[in-house]
Amino acid sequence: MAFCDNCGAKFYELPFHCRRCNEDFCSKCRLPEDHDCSGLVKHNVFENLSHGKKKKHYYEVQEEYKREYVGAIPKQKKNVIERVKHYIKSKYYKFKYWLNIRHHRAYSNWNAFLMNTLWIFILSISFLILYSNVTKLNKIVLWFLPLGGVLLIVNGIFWIKYTYKLLKRGYYWFEGERNWVKYIVIFTLLLILWQSYEQRNTIFNPLIDFYDKTNFSAILPIGISQDIPEQSPFSSKSVNTIKESVKEKVTEVVNPEPISEKTMQVEQAILKYTNMERKSRELNELRWDANLAEVARDHSLDMVNNNFFSHDNLQGEDPTARALRHNYNVHKELGGGWYSDGIAENIGKIPTGNVEGMGYIYSDADSIGKAQVESWMQSSGHRQNILDQQYVRLGVGVAYDGTYYVATQNFY
Repeated sequence: MAFCDNCGAKFYELPFHCRRCNEDFCSKCRLPEDHDCSGLVKHNVFENLSHGKKKKHYYEVQEEYKREYVGAIPKQKKNVIERVKHYIKSKYYKFKYWLNIRHHRAYSNWNAFLMNTLWIFILSISFLILYSNVTKLNKIVLWFLPLGGVLLIVNGIFWIKYTYKLLKRGYYWFEGERNWVKYIVIFTLLLILWQSYEQRNTIFNPLIDFYDKTNFSAILPIGISQDIPEQSPFSSKSVNTIKESVKEKVTEVVNPEPISEKTMQVEQAILKYTNMERKSRELNELRWDANLAEVARDHSLDMVNNNFFSHDNLQGEDPTARALRHNYNVHKELGGGWYSDGIAENIGKIPTGNVEGMGYIYSDADSIGKAQVESWMQSSGHRQNILDQQYVRLGVGVAYDGTYYVATQNFY
């Protein structure tokens, strides 16, 4: 509780602030001459020359007031009944104040609320009209979109938009109302929900029946028509082709097959680009050897299944030993009394996507085979095998482990 800086009286109203001495005074002491304003005296030259009174401090005035007035009148104690009355009255006024608290919002205007309600009513009526005639409207197909379904979807989008705005306006209204209105609304909603639960069979059964009778296929705007030409990307044949392609891609990632038609296509791509490298240097092209390819394919599959990468398998067999196990003749006469017993081998692993130092490798067989040959040509040992003029036959085997295409090249 504040007191007057001049007389020490308790404030029961707004105090008067003096802009000269920057202190607060009651209505009786508000004039400068009433409270002997020190600021006025300070700026009055004649007053300063003649005489100046020393202003009492606030605490000194307060102490004098207490000694003169408060000390003379003994403090009266309130009895229990008065205390209870005072407590109940204070709580009553606080509760009344709390009930009437409200927060005004700039968007909670009734005009916008009514306009949104009107638009929802119009859109609901138009939706019912369109749905009752959707079968006739769907006979009109714009490219691949049935007209009835498109109109229903557009109508539904606008209905959702204005419903959202209406709910937002309702929220702003609810937030800006007094507390007692908010609690009445909440209790009313609880009562409605309780009655809905009690009458759930009467209320929800018609809704379920309406849902069962609704033809949702007529509402969907994208339908596959048999009248669309087969070369169109939206024909039933094109859609089924796309579905099969997607299914094949998903199967390849989730449950990859090490040996497939695609890996065999990669083998032929490796043969093609190997011969292109030899032909560009005027060397003889290598002939495809199916038996040697079987030896190479068996080694690639072994590396994929047993998770290793080496010219020697886990049994210690080198390329020549594996070829002999497959009953492949590794002896070759070179002429002039020279001969060789054995085969040469290149192995490699190529992923798809962005590969450091090689750029982006596409997932088609030709791109994978080309990238594998380019990778071998960057290594001196592999490059020497590819460009050796003594080799006449080539066998390639490729297996896929879900990430890498593991390739083996056997030269004879």
